[in-house]
Parts: sequence; C-alpha cells; structure tokens
Amino acid sequence: MEKQVDLANERFLLIDDNPQFLQVLQEAVSRWGYRVDRCSKPVEALKVIEEGLHTFLICDLRMPHVDGLELIREARKLQPQILCFAITGYEEYAFIDAIHAGATDFLRKPFELAELKAKIMRAILERDRALELLKLSITDVLTGLFNRRQFFAVLDQEIVRASRQQWPLSLILLDLEAFKQFNDKHGHAAGDRLLEKVGATLQSCIRQDVDSAYRYGGDEFAVIMVDADSQVALRVGHRIAESIKERCGVSAALGFAELAEGMNAEALIALAERRLYQAKGITLRPEMERSHP
Repeated sequence: MEKQVDLANERFLLIDDNPQFLQVLQEAVSRWGYRVDRCSKPVEALKVIEEGLHTFLICDLRMPHVDGLELIREARKLQPQILCFAITGYEEYAFIDAIHAGATDFLRKPFELAELKAKIMRAILERDRALELLKLSITDVLTGLFNRRQFFAVLDQEIVRASRQQWPLSLILLDLEAFKQFNDKHGHAAGDRLLEKVGATLQSCIRQDVDSAYRYGGDEFAVIMVDADSQVALRVGHRIAESIKERCGVSAALGFAELAEGMNAEALIALAERRLYQAKGITLRPEMERSHP
C-alpha cells in the first residue's frame, strides 16, 4: 500500500512573473489540499525562502532580472531539503540544466495539471523515503536515540559551531550501574526494555531541538549540550540520573566535560570519561591516565 502523505506538512511557494499563470497554479495546488503562497516579485523570493516555512518551490526559469536556475541554486543553499520544480516555456532550457541547478523535476509549458500533481506526489514520497532511510542509519533501533556514529559526527559539528559562535559546549556521559547483574537476574528481554525506558527518560530531560541524546555503547549514553557550561551540564546530569533512578529503578554514574579552547572531540570525550570513571570509583592505570587529560 502506498504511503499516505500528510498534506498539512507541505507548504508551496510559487514564483512566476505572470500573475495570470500564478493565479491558475495557486488555485490548482490549493485545490489538491496543499498550503500555497505565491511571489510575483522574484527578487523578494529568497527572503521568503530563508524563513524556512516552505517545503516545495515551483519556479519559472525566465523572469525579468532573475535567472530561475540561479534562484533554485540559492534556494537549495538556504534550505537544502526544499523540493524545487523548474518550469519554462522556452526551448533553450533543458532538463539536465535544471537538475544540475538543484531542481527535483522539470516541466515545460504548457503542461497538464494532472502531470504536475503526479510529479509533486512522487517527489514528496521519494523525499520521505530518503529521510526514513537516513533516520534509520543514524538511530539506535532499541532506544530510539541517535547512535554512536551520529554522536561523533554531531560532536565534531558542534565543536566547530561553538568555536565559531563563541558559546559554551558541554558533554555528559552516563553509565548504568550493575546493568550486567540486571540482565543476569531478569533476562536480556527485560534488559532491552530497561534500555528503551532509559532512552525515553533521557529524551524527556533535555531541551528538544537544542541538545541531543545518544546511545554511546551497550549501557552507556551521551548527551551533547549546546550553549551550556559545565555548571549547567552537571545540574542537568544529576537531574537525568535522578529521573533514571525514579522511573527506571536503576542508578547511573555520570561524567561531564566542557569544551575548552584548543580541545578537540577526542580530548572532550576523554575528560568526560575520566570523570565518569571517578564517579564509578575506578582508578585509571598510569597509561590510561596519560591518555585522559
């Protein structure tokens, strides 16, 4: 069965210097159930696109003072996920030109509205399938948190951003206490349910769309905190540990670290790990101590 598209999640921006064509196009796309805005002044279009409200752009390629191909290129730079349809009545433009500019598809005027409707639906479904595959590749299936590979990718990105924006960045590492004994006593199925519950607890304790939580290892978890210093990280870490104890019935040790000037991801993780070992009462061997600043 074909996946159903939630039309309420889609918002179109139509750009053309022909007001009559814009009106017909807007009426048709609105009639199909989509939200639609239109722009008859292409020079203002990029300001609208930059707001990030639109998931779909339909753009004429030849307009006064504006190159439609360049407009599509700039739109994709501002909003990489936006779907773009290039439309034109001129033979000088080719399908391959539009695709190279970043367009999702290409239509030559005049075209049937039924063709446009079908192409829109296909583009949305293909985008959604690609996003689902991407989500699966970066998500831990058991807990629903991001996985270890995504942790390292995001941490590198956030270190660059924190250095550029001059804001604090902190890392929390958590390790469940006596998880092996829990598994031995209650079985691996119960252990999986516990990890799933811990993941949900983590998600409820952090700022949504700001901080991010990860399954770092078997029973180890990590939280990347943006614009948060070590005091904030310590406070949030304790709140997480208390919530895990209350909701999941297990204790969690935690270690934290704040990014310092010149510190890379490896050094930040090493500092958080050293503090985690200290919280667990583990004494590092000399060679391990040297590798953990």
